[in-house]
This record gives sequence, structure tokens and C-alpha cells, in this order.
Amino acid sequence: MTNKNIMSIVDFGAGKLAQDIAICDGKIKEKACTINYPNDKIIYRPGVSTDRGETNSGGKCIAPNTCNCPKDGFYADGPYCKICSKIPNCLHRRCNSPSDNRCEYCDGEIIDEKKQYWRAYIRGINGNYKQCVKACSWRANSTRCYPGSCPDHDIATSCKCIDGFGGHQCDKIIKNSTISYAIASLKGPKDTSDPVETPKDPNDPIPRETTWTNQNLIKKAYLKVTAVFKSSETPPAPDATGRNHFVTEFSYGITRGELRLNLIRENMTVPPIVKPCITKNALPTTEQFDCEEQQAYFFQNNWENHVTSFEHNDRVIFSLSITNGGSLKYIDRDKYRNPEPPTPRNPVTIQGRTVFRQFTFHWDLHKPFQQCVKQYVLNCTKPPVYATDVTNNSEITLHWNGWTDDLAGIGGYEYEVYKLGNDGTSQSEALGKLITTGKNISTLDTSATFKVTAAGMYSVVFFAIDKAGNMKPARTLFLYDDSSHVEMNNDTTMKVEQASKDTNYVWVDVDNPVLKVKWPGRFKNEEHYKQLWLESVKPRNHVDTEYDDHYGKRKTTTVPHRQGIVRFETQFTVLSPAITQQVNFVSTSDVRDEATSLSVTWNDGDRLDVTVRAYDIFNIFIDDVVTVFKDTSPPKIENLWLSNGDRVNVSVHSFEDFSKMTIEWNAFDYHSGIDNLEWRLYDNYTKTDIVHGHANLHSQGNSENITDCQNKYGDAPRGPSCYCTSFHGCFHKHFYVKPKINKRSGLITGKDKGVHDSDYYIEVTVVNKALLKTTVVKKITIDVSPPHEGYVHDGIRGDPEIDFQQDLHIDAHWEGFFDRESGVEFYQFIFTDHCFNNDEFKANNETKETYNTFASFEASKEGTYFVSLVAVNRAKENSNVVCSDGVTIMTTMPYVQDFVMSGAKTRPRLLRDNDGTVWFLDNILQRHFVENITSSCIVSNLENVTMLPLGKPLSQNAVRLCGIKHNLYILAVVSKEIQFKMSWKPAINANLIHDYEVGLSSTASSIAPDIVSFRTTKHHTHFRLNHPDVPDGKEFYVIIKSISKAGVEGIQSIGPFIVDTTKPRFSGSHIDVNLINDVLIANWTADAFEDPDDPYPMHFKYAVGHRPNMYDIQSFQNLQIGGPCKRIVPATCTALSVSHLKWSLHGHHDYYFTIKATNLAGLSVIQTSLRYTHDIQLPAEGIVMDVIPTSNLPNEAKDIEDRDFTPERASLAVRWSGFIHPHQHVNYSACIGTVPRTCDISLMKTLETNNSYTFKGLNLQPFQDTRPTCKEDVEFQSSTTSLHVYWSIPSMYTDYIRDAFVQLEERVFGDIWKEYREFQYVGKHQYITLSNLDLEPGKSYRAVVKFCAEGLCFPPVYGNGITVIVDPPSTGNVTVHQVDEPKHHQLSVTFERMYDPDIKDPAEAQRVVNYYEWALGDNVGIHTIWNEIDNATVVDMEHIRFTVPLNNSLDFSKCRKIFIRGYNKAGIWSMVSTEIKTCKVNEGDSLIVSNVVIDAIGIQETTMDGTKRDGYGHDIYIEVNGRWDESDVDYTPYKNIISGTWPLLRHKNYTWAVIDSENLDITSYYKDDAKLKLKDPCSHPDSIKCGFTDKEYVNVIFDINKELEHGKRYIVCIHAPKKEIQYEKWTEVLEETNTCSDGVTVDLTPPTPGQVWIGIDPDRKYQSSSSDIFVSWDTFTDVEEYKKTVHSSGIKEYQVGIGSTKGGTDVFPYTTVGLVNHYTIHDVRLQNGHEYYASVKGSVNDNRTSSISPVLFNIIPSHYMEEKSNENFWKLESLAINPAGIDEDLKYLQTYQQTSLRFDDMLPRSKWKLAIVEELVTGNDGHVRATVVKTSTGRTTRPIIKLYSIEVNVNLTLYELKILLIALKLTKTHVVLYQKEKQQCERMKEFTSGYMDNNL
Repeated sequence: MTNKNIMSIVDFGAGKLAQDIAICDGKIKEKACTINYPNDKIIYRPGVSTDRGETNSGGKCIAPNTCNCPKDGFYADGPYCKICSKIPNCLHRRCNSPSDNRCEYCDGEIIDEKKQYWRAYIRGINGNYKQCVKACSWRANSTRCYPGSCPDHDIATSCKCIDGFGGHQCDKIIKNSTISYAIASLKGPKDTSDPVETPKDPNDPIPRETTWTNQNLIKKAYLKVTAVFKSSETPPAPDATGRNHFVTEFSYGITRGELRLNLIRENMTVPPIVKPCITKNALPTTEQFDCEEQQAYFFQNNWENHVTSFEHNDRVIFSLSITNGGSLKYIDRDKYRNPEPPTPRNPVTIQGRTVFRQFTFHWDLHKPFQQCVKQYVLNCTKPPVYATDVTNNSEITLHWNGWTDDLAGIGGYEYEVYKLGNDGTSQSEALGKLITTGKNISTLDTSATFKVTAAGMYSVVFFAIDKAGNMKPARTLFLYDDSSHVEMNNDTTMKVEQASKDTNYVWVDVDNPVLKVKWPGRFKNEEHYKQLWLESVKPRNHVDTEYDDHYGKRKTTTVPHRQGIVRFETQFTVLSPAITQQVNFVSTSDVRDEATSLSVTWNDGDRLDVTVRAYDIFNIFIDDVVTVFKDTSPPKIENLWLSNGDRVNVSVHSFEDFSKMTIEWNAFDYHSGIDNLEWRLYDNYTKTDIVHGHANLHSQGNSENITDCQNKYGDAPRGPSCYCTSFHGCFHKHFYVKPKINKRSGLITGKDKGVHDSDYYIEVTVVNKALLKTTVVKKITIDVSPPHEGYVHDGIRGDPEIDFQQDLHIDAHWEGFFDRESGVEFYQFIFTDHCFNNDEFKANNETKETYNTFASFEASKEGTYFVSLVAVNRAKENSNVVCSDGVTIMTTMPYVQDFVMSGAKTRPRLLRDNDGTVWFLDNILQRHFVENITSSCIVSNLENVTMLPLGKPLSQNAVRLCGIKHNLYILAVVSKEIQFKMSWKPAINANLIHDYEVGLSSTASSIAPDIVSFRTTKHHTHFRLNHPDVPDGKEFYVIIKSISKAGVEGIQSIGPFIVDTTKPRFSGSHIDVNLINDVLIANWTADAFEDPDDPYPMHFKYAVGHRPNMYDIQSFQNLQIGGPCKRIVPATCTALSVSHLKWSLHGHHDYYFTIKATNLAGLSVIQTSLRYTHDIQLPAEGIVMDVIPTSNLPNEAKDIEDRDFTPERASLAVRWSGFIHPHQHVNYSACIGTVPRTCDISLMKTLETNNSYTFKGLNLQPFQDTRPTCKEDVEFQSSTTSLHVYWSIPSMYTDYIRDAFVQLEERVFGDIWKEYREFQYVGKHQYITLSNLDLEPGKSYRAVVKFCAEGLCFPPVYGNGITVIVDPPSTGNVTVHQVDEPKHHQLSVTFERMYDPDIKDPAEAQRVVNYYEWALGDNVGIHTIWNEIDNATVVDMEHIRFTVPLNNSLDFSKCRKIFIRGYNKAGIWSMVSTEIKTCKVNEGDSLIVSNVVIDAIGIQETTMDGTKRDGYGHDIYIEVNGRWDESDVDYTPYKNIISGTWPLLRHKNYTWAVIDSENLDITSYYKDDAKLKLKDPCSHPDSIKCGFTDKEYVNVIFDINKELEHGKRYIVCIHAPKKEIQYEKWTEVLEETNTCSDGVTVDLTPPTPGQVWIGIDPDRKYQSSSSDIFVSWDTFTDVEEYKKTVHSSGIKEYQVGIGSTKGGTDVFPYTTVGLVNHYTIHDVRLQNGHEYYASVKGSVNDNRTSSISPVLFNIIPSHYMEEKSNENFWKLESLAINPAGIDEDLKYLQTYQQTSLRFDDMLPRSKWKLAIVEELVTGNDGHVRATVVKTSTGRTTRPIIKLYSIEVNVNLTLYELKILLIALKLTKTHVVLYQKEKQQCERMKEFTSGYMDNNL
């Protein structure tokens, strides 16, 4: 059968005939190969095919299942022709297979693929024909991108609009037009008037500044605006033909503009003025757009129907608008392929933007004002402008305040300064000149400064100018004078008007209580007076009266003055002779009077000193004093009579000769004294005085005192009769005259004889110093006359006349009344309150008659009474009325005050008087009033405390005085002198006191003093008791009896006093001195100083010197405390810090303390201490060797060798040498222990021998290997000076290894190392400490150990290396993001990784820091414990992020911080912190909002001696509306006070309470949503005190025994009710406030310190490094803070110090190291073998401190460290070595004292220098005393006691000698061998020479 797929071709006629037809997929002919695609088609470019859409694939089967596909867009795929795969937006695809599909014609491809602006889609971009990309085109689903371009192959997505255009099609303008110029100029009716213009800048930001004006006559406006809108880029050019662009037209720019004026007036609507812009350019335009209106009249055609002129508060708003836009046209090429007209163009409008500008003109026609002046006018107390109105400072500061303007506001200030001139009557600016001006002063300023140069009167005219230009002037005046002075006019005097002119105004003879003092023209300030600087200042134009200067001293009105003096003050003092009245300076009523009236209470004989003080306006003054005396009573003449021998009062002279007559009388004046006297003898028979004689007599004065007077007149006929005046000396008052014939003074010749039975008269005239006259005439003959007047006396006859009495019964008697002719028949009398004259007596009908010469009367009340009396003769003629001088009845109890006992001293205390008043008594017995004394204060009772002088009231808090504890009842101590001196003042009128009596008694208030009986003071207010017989220590009271003139007695006592005349004594054994922690302490027992006679504590001082009783180092000063010396009473010690001395203590010097103990009487005893010799140098450390007991030694001599092993268990022998001290004898003690410096086997024993001792009776245990095991190999350390190396050798090799050498290498990089220190021999030891290094931080080092056996050394073994880390890690920045959502609270913290600053490799530097932890805190300390950061994520190479989970929102009333601590591998850490919220902002408010109520504390109280009072504080104070700048406190060290403040509140009405918050949560740092809010804080059950206040703070004082408890926390809560405050124009509402503070904890104790140690191991007490110290300590704790507050430890910071004594800091001073637990100290210089002390001090948050007791540690050399050190070792693995037989130990050369070891006192034996003895030096006794030795540094002489032989073996191998020479570092010349040893040392010499030649 023929295959159907085989086709045979046969000829058939002319054609061909298919015999066999090919079949494709079972189909033939037209059905074969063809596929119809109803949903797809191939569209060919126009002109390519007539069929634009081909959906049938067509094709021909040309072979079995093989098609021929001729149609473009289809391909053959076996038996079918298939359409090419779809390409989006491609119309014509072409392919040969599905994979090589490409687009031949894209949708919208009008012309060809490369014709720009003719394609809707683009193909072939970058040779890619497998896609059609949307192009920028005319289509709506694309973008025209015009104006703009599509730079990336015309792709639509690359469309970029030109500048200023936007939107999908670029058809929106996105920028405003630029207004480059805009102005509105308002003008008045005349074009020449100044315009008002706005704006300054049309583009000012909104809100724009208003233009203010006060020109209300503006009529028109000129308006102009200039704008432009033009893109900075040029779009593609449109093509009107459409050939080159589908956009045919395009235009843009400004399309329109408008100007508008709106008038806004209250309650009126006015239509606007609108002016559309007209421009010459076609619109839109990109050219400059000018819009202008030349004349816009307001009131013509616009506003004329509404307004005629502008009014106050009118506004005109000038607004303008500029709109831009544009348009374009384009061709839709899909519809119209031919662009030629009439193809339609589609129009598009470009959407534009309108820019608006608005500017405001505002009319303000009112002037500014000052608020106070406006409200109170002339009653305003705050001047609108002021300067210091009287000044001597040429720099003047002008101040102003309170200026405002109701509308425009103040725009600025100006001022003008004038120097005023005068017209002879007043001052003005017009007559002066302008000095300076101030312009354009800012409204922020409230003052300005200028200078004046010349003295004078000035005015400042000040202008407040509002923004509209309204100006309000004010004026202030000032007077400048830098040389003002007051002077006195010598041509005038000051006088008392009532003083007698005849006495030159010295004596006042009138009894007027008011005296007038005048001083006309006495004082002047000539410059002020002549320049009229105090006269009125004329008003100034435009300055209203209320704005003129009517403030201060210098106003516009005349300053009242007299010749430049503006004020007089007077002061006067009355002396009698003590001060009886004193009035301090008082201003006179009117300065122009130049006079004043004084109300003076004074008596005859008193002196008045009047001081007048004259002030000028600058308060510069001068004083003048006038003194006057008072005497209103004339002198007295008594007992004028004739005498004849012993007979006196004779009326008849028995001789005619007047020269035989004797005249006597008493003349006196107790007040002023007598000035002159005259007697005259005459008769008047002819009614004319015929003088028979006369004489002027001397006044008998001029005596200085009573004694002088008595001596001067001791020979007077009737003896001396003297009296003294207060100020004018003493006088003799008895005058005795025997007339003699004398031409000038005496009897007149020819008239010296009298006539029988005639009347003669003796006339005596006396004138006192006040020129008052008294004349008495004595008739010496008898003639008819009424009875002669006698004398009336008060009192009972025979008793002295009385002037005062207590009884109401009055007695009187009289004498001297007679009548020669008829005698006296009876008497008439009357008792009244005044004296009767003759007429009054005759008219009174109540008089009584008596024939006696005495009478009595019963008075009804107290007062002064007189008896008036006449004698009646038998002719019934009355004598003249004679009156007594009166008697005063009084019962007032007299008493004294201001009692002063000279020399009495006491201790301060509180005393209570009889009335319960509490006084503070100071040490000089002055009492001071105190307030607020509580019942808990210690107060003693003193009955007559008010007798003591009164001092100033005390201002300090009374609670402070409560601490003065004093239980002594002795009032004061008096030092016994020759006299007791005491004084006082009368408590009643001194004129009522008759006398005082003083006594001393052993009991109070005694009426009969038993020690010294009462003694009179003779009316004096002071008393001296000579030689008082009061024994020492005897208590006595001073008894003062005051006796009034009425005989009333008042007794007062004050005391008890004691007399102390004995010094204290030293009864102790001695005073010793010790040096403790750099503090010299002098100690004595409490009873060492005593004073049995003085009950008060003694006062101590101390001094220091080099010898007893010398004070050359420090003079006496008060005792000091310090170290173990505490403040107690009585004192038992004093301290002197060595650091306070000018020079430090010198070695081996003597020092003495001298203690002075002084008692209250001021008596002292001095005692010198025992000698203190400053010997702190320790003995030099010698050699201690374990030896064989002496009893076991063989007899032959043998060197003593130190033993390391012993079979003995019951005894141990020791031998030592080399312990010496340069100054002191060395004593020895010894003990036995299992480790160095311990005594656990045998206790320390004091030894009697000086070089050896054997311990017996022991029970020693066999040796056990307790050497330290190797710790883990460490990789890091902090020490730079030492390094510990440890290795181990397997036991199988220990027998062979004889020697080990250690070398130190430093890493260069990678695994490349270099030698740092050469090999060092260590023998068979398996560890060593390499010291005295200088390791570099950040570098790595390793140890190299080389082992040797005999002459063979094995390859070295290397350690792993260790890196030196010295500094703490370096820190970076920290950022915090807080998440605070309702149920999600956390902190996201990102911080820079810490790194070691010394490691060069950054990655390695970061890897060293391998542990981090966090904590929360604030500026004070840490809130939480430290937490490991275990959720960290690495952000990048430099940053780490972690989260901190929170339980609630944080409380940000305080600054909260996150703290991060990073540790490096050496255990050293650093801390970094940041604020969670910014706490302080330079510009703006803080994000931290403090609590409303802030806890606060004041300063600490101090006692009377200035020391701080622990636990007690002062209160706080805030001014009204003041700030409180202190932070809220959490702790208080006070127990007596709680303080709180709420400075932001203004309610002025607060209820407060202090609440015990023990039950509240106080440990949380979270936000407290349940914070207390109490409307009534007092009602809270835990309220302990509450009250009310109107201040913004409260100080709550707690009494003693009711004080705050330590460890408790207290909060302050307040309640303030709602309050409205009404201001002038607004009302402020203060809402109700109920809130509390966050509390304060009472902390009265310092923290508890922890343990301190050196290095990492707490048990370690030593180190080898001599330059670095690593100090560690436990955290200090504070119980009350640790358990109850928000701080984990309560510690604020630590301080570290290093010293050579306990507590000392001489090596490294106290340094603040922060809140850490370790600190490394570098670069210190420590000495080997010395002990040092590390001290750590912690301060808590209330600044209390506590110190750790100093820890002792030693600087141990390396050979000790080999036995003791057990940390920081390198561990070397076991060594593989071949055993070899070498000697067990390396022996040293012995040359029988020829090779010696030189030792140093301060160094251990292993550090002694090696030397060779060259020469022996002998002394005078022939014994060797010294040697000459050679060392590696040179030759020197050394005493033999400082040499020690080396225990070496002479028989050395060459190898051993080589090692020895290397160790000795000797050169060839250093080896000297004695000749007698040559044979033994030949081998050594050979080797030495060869080795040294070749190697050294």
C-alpha cells in the first residue's frame, strides 16, 4: 500500500496533477494549515495592505504536517500556521517562531517609528521590539506633557513639565505669579503732604504688619502693583502646521489683575472701591504686568455717601489679586492624520493660580498713655518716666513703665535732655539748652542711660510714640551735683529764744516747758541757693500736668528751703548731770522758719544741749550745737540777822558804832550758783534812803569739788558750809560781814554812827549766774508795824522738814512771827493745794484759828499740799501770808532696772520672768526678747530678770535657742577686784527717789543682808563696794533697796553671783600627743582641768611649738575636732591636721601642745603636753634566717646558713641582723605563722636578745604543698608595670630540669613578636612576677620560658599572650525612642558600641567590650537594679539596639535617663546615659513638666558658735510671684521641718497638709494615675499637720519630741478653690487645684560602707606594681533609701584616695570617680616594701558622706610574690624534654668576704646591689671599719655594718660562672681576685678573660 503522505507528481496535459496530496493534521487543501483568530488579528500599517485586519492565518500544507505560511504576522508550526504571540499595544507582530516575536507596527504609530510627536506608542527602544511603550502624545490616556518634554525616548513616564507647571498633562500652573512691587500710598488734600504707604515688602509672611496712621484728612490713594509670571524653562516650540508637533498653539502668563480698597468701620457697611487692572500688553503675558491707579479718591463717587473723613479705629484694607493661566491647541492625530487645515485644533485651557495680597491701614487718633496716670491722674504713685531725681553720678539712667496704647500699641520711645536755665525766679528749658537726645528706642526697653558733665538742674522730656505716630510727652526732673556741700555762716549764731540776752543767751530763767531755738541764716548750700536749683520749674508746652514731674524730692514745684537747706533736724539732751531726757533727731515742721520748738522736761540747774543738723537735698549735712542752762528761781537768802558773839537773830544793835556790828546771812543757789552779792546799810527816816555803807562781796565759789570748798573755807567763823551745783562748781553759802570804813567798799566816813531809837535797814542783794536777783532787808530797829512774818514748815516740830510722805495725815509748824510793840495774839491757817496770797486769804472763810504754833490736816487723796498762814497781833493786824514749801503725799513703790555688775560674766541661756515672759540672757547679762518658744525648750526661772539691761530682740528662729542646755542656777561669775562696781537706772521718776541702799546677802530678797549690810549710795545710781569680804565660791545676792522721798522702800535682789579669784588647775597626770591619719591629737582626761570655784564649763584653746610653752608653730586658737577627737563637754582632746600647717612635720623633731583652760572669770591655767617626737621612719628591714638552734651548733666556727627544712617539730630558731634606725633604739618582737605576717602558731613575743631567739614547746606540722594552683589562662589585664607568669613541668621531667629562663615578647602584628625584655634566670621556680615594666596599653605581650639541663637548653615554650587594657571603654551616643501606647510601653534604645581606646584594630577594640547592662535613673542616681542586655540586635558595625519593657507610662515630672554600662574583658567598665525626653531646651519649653507642688529644703541651721546643727534646717522663702529655681528634692537631712512650694499657682488661698506616705507606693518611677487629689487635705487619715496660707509656699515646723522619723517619706498636699481675678479688660479664671508633691524621705544617717580591696581578689592585701593601683569596693547601702526609695543604693557618687597613713591622701588625693565600684589609678610612685592605704568615700543624695575604713596593702617585691601571688598567670603546658643530669641548684661564687653584697635599709635582700671588695679601711683602733667596693655603677666607700657576704661556692663550673657574670652585669675591670687565692681560681680567670673579651 502506498504511503498516504507520499506525493507523486504526474504530467496531465499542460499542467500537473497531484496524484498524492500532502496532508497536514489530516486536512488537505484550504482546510489545512489555516487557523482563524476571532479575538486577535494582525493590523498592518496603512498602505501596506488593503486588509487592515487579518484574523485568518492562511497557509499551505506543503509536506506532511508541514505548512507554508506566507502571511505576515503568522508562522509555521507543524501542520498549522499560527498567529504571532500578542505584544500589548502592538498591531502588527512578525515572527518565525513563538520565541522570536517582534512588533512591526505599534498602535498610534502614525508615520513611522522614529517620527517624534507622531506616535502614541513607541517600539525599538534600545533595540527592543518586543514591546510598545506609551509615548507622550495627544491621546487622553497618555499625557501631552506640554509645556514640557519626555526626554527618555518620548516615553510618557519620563514626562517632565517645565518650571511652574504640573499635573498629568502639564496643564496646571503650580507656581504663583511673582509680585515684585506693590504699594498703596494714601495722601492728604495736598500732594505735598507726607504719604502713608504700605507695604514695605509685598511678600512679607502672613500675618502682615498693619500700617498705622493718625492722618484723618487723607483724601485719595495711589495704587500700583508690578507682577510677572514666566517659567525659567522654554517648552518645545508648537507648530502651527502640525507637522513637527501635535501642539499647534501655546500661550501663558498673567491673565488678569484687580485692586480693591475696603473701608471697615464699626456698625457701618461701606462698598469697596474696585479697580480692574488695565495693561497695554496682550494677555496672558509673560512680560512685566503693571497695574496702576493714579488717583483713587475716597470721598468722590465711592464713599461720599457714607463717610467724609477718617475716624479713630477706621481700617482701609488694600487688597490685590494677580491671576495667571494660559491655553494651547493640539491635533488629534488618530482622527486627523493630515495636519493641514482645515484639520480642527482641540483647545485646552491652562489652569492657573491667583495670588492675593492684603495690606491694612489702621487709623489711631488717640495718644498713648501711662496706665497709672490714666487711672489715678495726679494720685498716681508710679511716675510715667523717672530718673534718680537727686544724684551725684554723672551717668543717668532713665526709667519708664506702664505705657500702653489702646489700639495701635507703642511703637517706640524718644527723649530730650535739657539743662535748665533761670530767669531769677524759676527754671525752664527755654532759658537752658538741649544736651542730648535719644531716638528710636525699642518698645522692649524700659530704661536708657546718658551722661551729664556739669552740675545743674536738668529735665528729660520723654515721648511715648504709638505706631500711628501719636506722641504723648512726659517730663521728669533731676538735679546733678557731684560736689554738693553744706556750710555754716560765721556771721550768725544759734540761740534759744527763752534764754536771757543779758547772759549772752546762756541761761534760761523762765519756767516754760516749750523752748524755741532759732538759727536764722546759720546754714547754707550756696551753690544750690544762688543757682536757683531748688526753685520751681515752669510748665512745658504739651506736657500735661499729670504727666509732669510731681514725684520724689525734685518736682516742678519749689523745694522748700532756706539758703539751699531743705531740712533741719534737731536733737537735744538734758543732763542733770546724768541724762534725764534725750530726743533723737527730729525734723522741724517748716525748713523756712529756721527755728523749732522743743518740749523739754528739765529742772533748775539742768543743762540742755541742742544739736541742729542742716541737710541739703543730697542729704549732706552739717551739725551745730548750742548749750543753755536753766535757772528760774532766784538765789535764796536765809538767816539775815545781826549777831553778837554766840547770840544770833538780834534786832537791836547795842552800839551806835556800826563798825562794831556783825551781819550774817546764808546766800545760795543750788542750781546755778552765786554770781555776785551786795549789802547796804541805810535809813529811811526822811523817806529817802540815806546810805551809811555798802560793799560788793565775792561769790565764794570757784571750787572744783566739795572737798576743795571745805578746805578753802575751813577757817570760816562758823565753819565751812559748802554746796555744789551740777555744772558750775562748788560754793560756800555763809557770809560774815563786819563793816569797816572804806571809801569804796564799806562804811561811809561820817555816817558810820547810828542814832538812838531810829530805824535802820540792812539790805542784802544776791545775783545768781542766771542774773536773777534776790534782795532781803533786815530792819534792826523797832517801829509800829504789823507782826513780822516768820517761817512755816511742813512736819512735826523737832523733826527735819519733810517734802514727801506716805501718810494722808499732814503736820505743819511755824516760827519767827513777832510784833515788837504788841506781840502775836493768834494765828490763822488753811491747808490747800496751792499757796494763798493776801487778798485770797482775806476772802476765804474756811481758814482756821489757833493759838499754837503747829497744826495738822487729813488729806483725802495723794497730792501736794501747802499751808498758808498769817500772824495776828493784838491790834488785829495781819502779817503777810506766809506759805510752806509744800509736802507731797505718795505711796508708789520705787524700784530699779538695767542693773549692771561690772566684770560679771555668764553662759547664754533662756530665762522666764515672773510674768511668764521668756528672755534670752547673753554672756554679758543682757536680756533679749524671743518669740515662739515652745514647751519643749529648756527655760529657767529668774525672779528679777527684768532688772537686767534690755538688748535688741533676737531675729533668729527660737527653736535654735532651745538647744542651749544649761542647768546651772548661778546667774554669773564675778572676778574679785578691789571693788564691786555696779550701776542701775531708776524705774520711776528719779526726782521721787530719796536714796538707794545696797547690800550683799546669802539669800534672795533679804531685808537684812548678812554678808554686807545695807549701805547708802547717797542718791547715786551707782555703787562701789570697797574690799567686799566675799569668799571665793560663795554664792551671794545683790540686794538693792530703793527709798522714795516719801519713805516707801522697794527691795530687789539679783543673783546668785559667785566670786572667782582662783585660776583653774591642772590635776591630770599628763597630756599626750599622737599622730593619727595625718592628724596630731592631744588627749587629756575629762577631769584633768578643774575649777571647783566656778561651776561653768571652761573654755579651751591650744597652741603648738617646738619647745614647752612655745607657740612658734601655731598660736592659741579654739580647739579643733578631727579623726578620733570629737566635740564633747568637757573637752578632752584637740586635733591639728598636718595639712593645715604652713610647714609639714619634720622628721625627728619635737613638738609640744600647750592647752589653755579659761574659766568664766577670765582666769586661765596653761599646761604643756608630753613631748611628741615625729619619728615616722620605720627601722630598716634586716635579714631574718631560720637557723639551727645554738645548742646544736658544732664548736668550730661556721657561717650561719639559712635553712629551708628542719626535722624539728618542737622548736624553731631564728636569727636576724640589719634592723637599724637612725634615731631610735630598735626593740624586737617575733612570732611564728604558717604564712608570712601571721601568728597562728606562736603569739607575738617581745624578745630580750638583739640577734636571735629559739621558740620552744612547739607542735609544728609536716610540710604540705599548698602552692597555688594555676588559674584559667587570662587574656587581659590592667596593670602596666607588672605581669605574672606561671608554668608547670610534668613530674617525669622535674628531675632533669635544673634551670629556667623567662623572656617577655611584644606582638608586632599578627603572629609576629619581638623581644621586649631579655631572658631572666628564675632557677627551678614555676612562677614569677615580672615587675618594673612599662607596658603599653592596647598592646599584647607573651611570656617565653626556656628550660635548661646542665649545659643543654630546650626549645622555648610560648604563652598565649595577654593584652593590656588600662582605660575604661570609650563610649558614644545613645538615642531613645519611647513607645507609649495604651497597652504597649517600652523604650527602644540604640547606642554606639563601646570600644577600647588603646587597641588599634577597630574590630578587636569592640570585641574587648563583651558585656552590657542597663538601668533607669535621673540626674540624682539610679532607680533600678542593673539588668543584663539580653535582647540586643546588631544594627550595623557601630550600633546595637535593645528594648526596655515598661509596665506603664514613665513619670516625666523629673528628668528620666537610661544608663548603659559596658564591661571590657579586664573587668573595667564605662557608663553612658541620655535623657529619655529632652530635659532642657535652649529655645523653647522643656519637655519635663515639674509637679505643681515641689518638695524643697532650706539651708542647715548653725549653733551659737557657728557649727552646723545636725538634723535641723532653716525655712524657705519665695517673694510674691517669684520663681523657684531649685529642683524637686527626694531627701531631706532635717527632722524639724518640711517645706513645699507651688510657685506657678496664684490663688492666694491654700489649705495644706503634711501626710505620712508610708503606705503609699514610693518606689515607682512610673506615672502615678492614682495620685492623691484631696479637696480637704486635713481630713486625710495620715495627715500629721495641716493649716492655711496665702503664700505660694509653706514651712511646717515640728517641735522637739514630735520631729520627723528617720526613713519615713512625707508628702505635701494642697487644695486651692476656684478663683476669678478681675482685671481691667479681662477676667482670669483660676480653676480649683487639688494636688500633692511626690514626697521627700527623711535621711538622718550616712550610708553604710562596703568592703574595699586591691585588684580583683577581696582577700588580697598586696601587689607588686609600683605605679598602678586597681581599687575595688562593694556598693554602699543606705537602709532607709535602699528599701523605701527609688534609688537602689542611695549613693550619689564615690571618691577614692590613697595615702601612706590610714585615711591619708598624700599619695593620691580624693578624686570623684562617679557611681562606679572600681577605679584604676595610674602613674603613682610607690616604694617597694612600704604599706599604703586605700580609702573610699560615698556621698548620698542629701550630701551626707560615709567613708570605708582604710584598707592596708603592701608593695611586695617579686621574690615575695613568687610565694604569694596566685592570679593572672600564663599556664604553659607540660614540656617534653630529655632528662639530663645537671646540678639541682645554681650556686654563687664565695670569695671569703672579698665579694660582698651591699644592702639598703629600705629594700629587701633580693634587691641589694652586688659589689666586689677592693680595699679594707681600718680605724684608729686598728679594726676594719669600712671598705672600698666596686659596683656596676662605680666605686664607693661602704661601712662594714652595711655589707653582707654572699653564701657562694668557689668551685663553680664555667657554665655557672657565666651565669653569675651575666647576673652581676660585671665588666672585666670589676673582677678583682686576691693573689692568695690565685691557685684556686686559675680556672675561673681563664674563663673570665676569654668570656669578657668575647662577650662583655
